Amino acid sequence: MFARSTNGGLSWEAARAIFDPGTNSQTIGNVIAVLPDGRLLNLFTQIDPAPGGGSAASVRVMRSSNQGQTWSAPVTVSPLQSIGASDPENGINIRDGSILAQFAVGPDGAVHVVWQDARFSGGARDGIAWSRSLDGGDTWSEPKQVNRATDVQAFMPSVFVLADGTVAITYYDLRSNTGASTLPTDYWLVRTRDGLHWTEDRLSGPFDLGFAPNANGLFVGDYQGLQGFGDDTLSLHVIANSSLVNRTDAWFARARPIAAPVTVLPPVAAAQETEKSGWRDATSRNLQRQLAARRQPPAR
Repeated sequence: MFARSTNGGLSWEAARAIFDPGTNSQTIGNVIAVLPDGRLLNLFTQIDPAPGGGSAASVRVMRSSNQGQTWSAPVTVSPLQSIGASDPENGINIRDGSILAQFAVGPDGAVHVVWQDARFSGGARDGIAWSRSLDGGDTWSEPKQVNRATDVQAFMPSVFVLADGTVAITYYDLRSNTGASTLPTDYWLVRTRDGLHWTEDRLSGPFDLGFAPNANGLFVGDYQGLQGFGDDTLSLHVIANSSLVNRTDAWFARARPIAAPVTVLPPVAAAQETEKSGWRDATSRNLQRQLAARRQPPAR
């Protein structure tokens, strides 16, 4: 559904459907951004019945060139093949927003989309996928893995583009989790100016994610905040603590401009690992689990 106001929110047009995905299909995570030329771009996840049973998802966009009066047919950015994050020792799910993509528009009109995806490990674990469009959403680059520790789970990405064109992406990962009794987790920032060379900074952690409230999975939110101020990157994110009365805290971090590229984006790892048996089924189960978590209140 879509509604718009042409007077600064004083009044609104009646809400109306702008896309019907069809019987037994749905969309989730719809969010709109404005391109520099005034066109609107709507990003969403579409979930459809999969051939042979279960569900499959894709990241898609629709565009309007007349302030939302009419919309283009959807364009697929990429299939969404996340399996969801979990504690590797006990299997407890992390409620991570793995069916939700995030996007940002740069001053040059380039559109950048990030999401969780298991394709880089052949379905073994989720990494952070990044794709960009240089033509307003008509075509999209092949997704690349941008989380630096590629051998551990990474989840819940956010993206923002600074005024100088620097692309900033934040996410959690489990690289500090080397023991079985706790779940040490870090929050990371990676940045690039050219899409090839990247810097990495730890913004928080390690903290024990195992202390997070269990709301149908260990939960610190479906998404985190990311903005820019001049050349600085501003992050608002949630971490867990050991307090029994207040299990989470919101943290703010300000990262100064990157000085020089330090690493080169690694090749897509999917070509290096054998596809895990049951990956498609795991993706389908994660879709159903994430949707159920949004329909049901957590157990008390």
